[in-house]
Amino acid sequence: MSEHFDANQIDEAKDSEQFHRTPGPALPIISLVASIAGAAIGYYINWPVGVVLVITSIVCGVLARKRRAPYRWAATIGIIISALCLVVCVVVVSIVMYQMQQMNSLLS
Repeated sequence: MSEHFDANQIDEAKDSEQFHRTPGPALPIISLVASIAGAAIGYYINWPVGVVLVITSIVCGVLARKRRAPYRWAATIGIIISALCLVVCVVVVSIVMYQMQQMNSLLS
């Protein structure tokens, strides 16, 4: 025997609790792992790749906090580490640029 559903029953089912998904722990974990990996890769290997990972970490952390995902502490720590990495990256790049400018003025 086949059951027929009308549009009102489908709309009521969508509005009920059975279709509301709770976010999983993937975003906070990605935020934390990407921030640590971005810091390590940016420091030891290649800083542009590290910056991309750090920005990815910030985006995932903010999304996790907005969606009230579990392990929000991991998202918060990921955002903090990523922000510190970006500040350090900007400081280091500005110091290198300043030193290059000083060296060019001495050589000319």
